[in-house]
Amino acid sequence: MWKLQADIISWKLQADIISLSDKGLVRENNEDFYDVAQLQEGILCTVCDGIGGHCR
Repeated sequence: MWKLQADIISWKLQADIISLSDKGLVRENNEDFYDVAQLQEGILCTVCDGIGGHCR
């Protein structure tokens, strides 16, 4: 029989969040999107690639 042991590890992570986007050569505007939200449980980072003109 296996005996499981759980060790609780507590550590902190520090990160710099940087964004860079380019509208490209075809579009007149940039449709890319990003957002960073501070939640009670941590940080939520969202990145969306605007593929404008995909559905014609």
